[in-house]
Amino acid sequence: MIVDAANQQLDLFMTAVSINGYLRDGTRMYEQLPNSKELFGNIRSIVNYPLGAYHGITWADSGIETMEDLKGKKVYIGPPSSAGRTVIEQVIKGVTGYEANTDFEPVNLDWASAEQAFQDRQLDAYFVPTPIPSSELQQLSALGEFRVLGIPDDKIDDPSIQAAGAVPGRTFDMLQPGTYGGQVNEEPVRMVSSIVGLGTNKWADEEQIYNITKAIFDHHDDLVAAAKWMEAITPENALNQMNAPLHIGAYKYYKEIGVEVPEALIPPEAAD
Repeated sequence: MIVDAANQQLDLFMTAVSINGYLRDGTRMYEQLPNSKELFGNIRSIVNYPLGAYHGITWADSGIETMEDLKGKKVYIGPPSSAGRTVIEQVIKGVTGYEANTDFEPVNLDWASAEQAFQDRQLDAYFVPTPIPSSELQQLSALGEFRVLGIPDDKIDDPSIQAAGAVPGRTFDMLQPGTYGGQVNEEPVRMVSSIVGLGTNKWADEEQIYNITKAIFDHHDDLVAAAKWMEAITPENALNQMNAPLHIGAYKYYKEIGVEVPEALIPPEAAD
């Protein structure tokens, strides 16, 4: 999506801080893209928000109580070549030492198909990035009790866990017991979480992007009513870990409401 936007083929898309960095630096999936830095220069940001934490979910009656129990199991760790798969593999390796295709069987599906496969009990474990609280996990409660697998305290300093958390846009979140009706965890669960955002390109209309940005915050109560996790989208944290310049329309709105914009996020198009 980001390359399409940079080529003026997409006006709005969901950004990821990590993917922005890969394109800017010409690394990972963009290593063979000779003009990656130039393409990154066409990307503009509107607002950042938490994508959610990478939950590892198993049915309570599956016999899987910790990540060590994933040995020999069918595990969904995200679509092939996705940023999600990379971080989930790092987490599993950091907690257990297990490698995909050696110690457990990674199942290749898209996110939506994997959710259905887990509900149909075709997967032993299902890793998915989802907000806290998550409507998806609340819906699982209607199908049965489930357990969320986390990172134990004694594994937080493992190099793979540190690598998963060191990527720009990454942090750690705690899922509390009783967050969901069907959740059986009795202790808080630590998970890696990611920051994403709404992005555009430098050619997008200034007034339109201004109006989109303004609407997000003018209708904040409506957003929260639709999804409680959207409480996290506020002017105070809208630029959290942002690593691509703001669009001139979004920049105009943030300046108007008194948000201090770091110099690195001021769009080149800004006159002042």
